[in-house]
Amino acid sequence: MEKKIEKLENFKKAITSTVKSIIGEQSISVTFGKEVAKENIKIINLPNIQSIDNKIDYVKTRALADSEA
Repeated sequence: MEKKIEKLENFKKAITSTVKSIIGEQSISVTFGKEVAKENIKIINLPNIQSIDNKIDYVKTRALADSEA
């Protein structure tokens, strides 16, 4: 169970880094699901990933992140 959580957190970090890189701005906040954004003004809210084993969720999240960026 712990490895699944670690994989999910690593994926979220990768998506966040990718969005910031595409936009070219580090002060943007990327949230997933009902996470509360930090004090940043610009926020990108992505859906929560339902299942760590569902590759479709990963693809959709990545596509939405790229589109929002």
